[in-house]
Amino acid sequence: MAGFRSNSPTNGYERLALSEILTRGDFRADLFCDNVCGRFSLSEDMKERSARDDVPSKNIELFICSPEDIFLFKTMTDREGDHDDCVTIVKNKADFDWDIVLKEAQEQSGKGKAVWITWIANRLEEFAERGMNVPILDRMNKMADEYLVKWESSSSLEDPDKHSGI
Repeated sequence: MAGFRSNSPTNGYERLALSEILTRGDFRADLFCDNVCGRFSLSEDMKERSARDDVPSKNIELFICSPEDIFLFKTMTDREGDHDDCVTIVKNKADFDWDIVLKEAQEQSGKGKAVWITWIANRLEEFAERGMNVPILDRMNKMADEYLVKWESSSSLEDPDKHSGI
């Protein structure tokens, strides 16, 4: 498969719900089916923001997610390399659109397990502590706080999203 080696996800990747990991040298691609981290999906808006890559192939069309969407996906992991990637993405894109990140997080958390909004807010807080200007931080923290209040008042601690309206 184009020189890639297939690896099954190991312990520690359960939360990410990876289908497969492909590696070739230092390059790594994480493959997800339907949902990333079992929660976020490639939304229609994300598909519209993606850019077609000119891969010389008769059998495949490759689209690359926008920097904002890649940033959002990478906020959901615990891997330090993904955190570094997030910082690099923001630094390298002068017109990084934080409103895209906020809107997509709001829409995605409304469709699935809203608990992920807390992960994103925590990650953005960490970036702010590292000196990054995160203009949506207050709004994301408010969304995370609203989720936690609903979770705490829910009668089902086993499935906090069951009663969440976020």
